[in-house]
Amino acid sequence: MSSLESRQIDRETSQGFLESGIEAFKRNHFDEALHYLIQATSDSKHKARAYRVLGNCLRTIGRVDEAILAYRNGLQHSYHPSTHQRLLNALNYTLLPQKEIAREHREWGQKTEHLAQASLISASSQFFPKKGKSPIRVGFVSADLKSHPVASFLLPIFKNYNKNHFQYICYANDAHSDGMTKRCKELVNGWRIIKGSTTALAREQIQKDGIDILIDLSGHTSGNRLDIFALRSAPVQATYLGYPNTTGLSTVDYRFVDPVTDPPNIPKTWHTEKLYRMPGCFLCYEPPPDNLPVSAPPYVRKGHITFGSFNKSAKISSHCLELWVKILQKIPGSSLLLKSITFESASEVNRFRNRCHELGLEDIQRIDCRRPLRYRKKHLDLYNEMDIALDTFPYNGTTTTFQALFMSTPVLTLRGSSHVARVSSSILHAMGLGELIASDPEQYVDIAVALANNKHKIDTYKRTLREKLLNSPLVDGPRFVTHLESAFLEMLKANNASVAQETR
Repeated sequence: MSSLESRQIDRETSQGFLESGIEAFKRNHFDEALHYLIQATSDSKHKARAYRVLGNCLRTIGRVDEAILAYRNGLQHSYHPSTHQRLLNALNYTLLPQKEIAREHREWGQKTEHLAQASLISASSQFFPKKGKSPIRVGFVSADLKSHPVASFLLPIFKNYNKNHFQYICYANDAHSDGMTKRCKELVNGWRIIKGSTTALAREQIQKDGIDILIDLSGHTSGNRLDIFALRSAPVQATYLGYPNTTGLSTVDYRFVDPVTDPPNIPKTWHTEKLYRMPGCFLCYEPPPDNLPVSAPPYVRKGHITFGSFNKSAKISSHCLELWVKILQKIPGSSLLLKSITFESASEVNRFRNRCHELGLEDIQRIDCRRPLRYRKKHLDLYNEMDIALDTFPYNGTTTTFQALFMSTPVLTLRGSSHVARVSSSILHAMGLGELIASDPEQYVDIAVALANNKHKIDTYKRTLREKLLNSPLVDGPRFVTHLESAFLEMLKANNASVAQETR
């Protein structure tokens, strides 16, 4: 066999490893996927993609530090914006200083804007002037306009917007359609599928639609179209909801936050956008339509306290797990109920339990690891097996925090220094539940222990939290949209003033 033939076989084998790894990852066969993907990284032709997929797999099962290393190895071999975005996303799960994470986002933004401009040198922006008092047109760009948390937070907005003064158009970067997609379509004025559209074509469609304000709902998550925003596709551009950090783009004008997630004193270097702080919480929740009953606290029938978290494993940082183990040690007989896609793998269950053992937990059977449940009702009902929900940090829960509160399960959070670490604090603050917000790790443990020893308080939460949530501003769609559309008007007014000044 010649050396040329040998190299050809090696390439075919390496490509086979990559394809096998991708297929195994899709089936949640994580051990098999890692086996193939690691071998695929040996081939220079497929190395960059192999490292990216390897990073995705490692992050999915909670091995974030290894995922970051894989992404960096891929970028070192060959720069690709999407690999860089996966890295940015993964950094949110770490305890790195926010200034370093922000710097990485800015680097991505500068490279992306440069590449975008270079690819469309001859293309000019065509913003069509508004005629008379025509409605303000707001565009929403997302790949998650389906059964996804992002869409569920959009429903209160789509249900309550002022149709006399606004028109809403969705740009779906996904051709998939389900029941949630149908609900969203029925509530808005227009629907465009931009999946597969080039940056130029998508931008041209947005400008033809006369969009005044374009909202990114994805940030650096899968399926985003920040390429469209990098080229200034609308007079005003903002980011909201889908990503807990800056885009890094100078062409995104605003980011919706609130005074709790992003206090006025945070450094301006942490974000490229101007922060628009919504009054109250920056989120509005659509409660599940299922009228699921809330059971008595599970300690009544189990005889011990059950802590729990249904956040994905990537959010369980080493420091977070260390505190959880301390809590279990201080409450004899207590257990920890977890649910994540990670636990599809028996080896990952064992790895996770062994981490707990290394941190001092003698009986690893106190860690109850569950696989994801197919139906939402079953998922929500599982909160009836949890006395106290423990929020993750530094990456807080969002949907899981709301779901726990809807099921009358108290959520204990540790307030951090950046947006990603303060979302649950914002939610709890809006409900008047400041007693569940810890300001430091020691207090986090102390609050958990004190609550576990206060059965009367747990009983009270189980009786009252759902009603408290449903009577809070967090589910008041009309109120929230009034504030949101006031923000839109302020943004347009500021833009018009800026344009007028430039043309003088």
